[in-house]
Amino acid sequence: MRLQNLDSETECVRLKLFSEWISNIGNGTIVGLNDGHATVEISNDLLITEFDDPVNSIVSSTYLTISYDIHDTSYLHERAILAPTIGVVESVNEYMISLTSTEANTYLSSDSTCRSDTNVDLLQDIHTPEFLNGIRCSGVPNHELKLKIGTLLCKIYRFKMEGIMVRRVILSDNSCLFNAVGYVMDHDKKKAPELRQVIAATVASAPEKYTEAFLGKPNEEYCAWILNPEKWGGGIELAILAEYYGREIAAYDIQTIRCDLYGQGQNYRERVMLIYDGLHYDALAMSPAEGAPEEFDQTIFPVQADRTVGPAELLALNLVKDQQRKRSYTDTSNFTLRCGTCQIGVVGQKEAVEHAEATGHVNFQEYR
Repeated sequence: MRLQNLDSETECVRLKLFSEWISNIGNGTIVGLNDGHATVEISNDLLITEFDDPVNSIVSSTYLTISYDIHDTSYLHERAILAPTIGVVESVNEYMISLTSTEANTYLSSDSTCRSDTNVDLLQDIHTPEFLNGIRCSGVPNHELKLKIGTLLCKIYRFKMEGIMVRRVILSDNSCLFNAVGYVMDHDKKKAPELRQVIAATVASAPEKYTEAFLGKPNEEYCAWILNPEKWGGGIELAILAEYYGREIAAYDIQTIRCDLYGQGQNYRERVMLIYDGLHYDALAMSPAEGAPEEFDQTIFPVQADRTVGPAELLALNLVKDQQRKRSYTDTSNFTLRCGTCQIGVVGQKEAVEHAEATGHVNFQEYR
């Protein structure tokens, strides 16, 4: 879910609660422990209560200008209709295709059983082409495909958890943590302003939890501070974002090869991964091949019964070790920095922080 146009803290909190509600439905925890069957109460403001044709109504409410933008790929990319069954998917697809006035072509497939030495004629007698062509289930192409000239198609690439782990570089603009989280969660490298607002709203809504002792500054002062695009994020912000998304966030430190896991113990079912070089956060992603476009990246990994993410975890660790061997990190206790504003040199993160607090200067460059 994308939270946009957050004009106030109240709106941000409302959208945060809605996102958590959707996530709980998907995770099957909306009404606590259950056997897979539960009654979900849907707020009236989310329901379409007046309609003649349900498919027409949901398409019209989702795609308000579909009659004008039916051939606009960017418009269609920004919206989606989630359907509970294959039958509903077919109904929506048929309706969408009917909106195009061009001539339709129908393409048919013919399925048959595989003949082998052990498969005599028994299966073929039972599973006739007519029976196989009538199967409607996920993962099996339909027997009949109807298309019109000008119909937009969505090609879905499905990759197993195979390939290589890659480091996706995030812009160094003091918001790398937020944009890295935005990329692994939403494939969006420009989420910093939105996520800063999410954090500020979360902290402001729970002053008894986010105290001065926890934040290092008064609650109200922290909320103003985190909204400043010049300020960096760290462990506190990652913990809040893990809770916000309902996913674990693993942050690998290159220098120590340590993995800090945020959201641990919450039984989240998915995990994303970041890499940290002492000053900067980048995103970790599984790519099908070296040089493959970022659109094919897998950044969200299912957490298994042993609380690992399987082969992806080993690949991530190997990448971090490789980066350490290449010394692709900054030793923040001993590095030398020069203030880009007044050109004064400082040693280590402690001196840099003290200089920033005393002068308000936040633009530092490393030099040797």
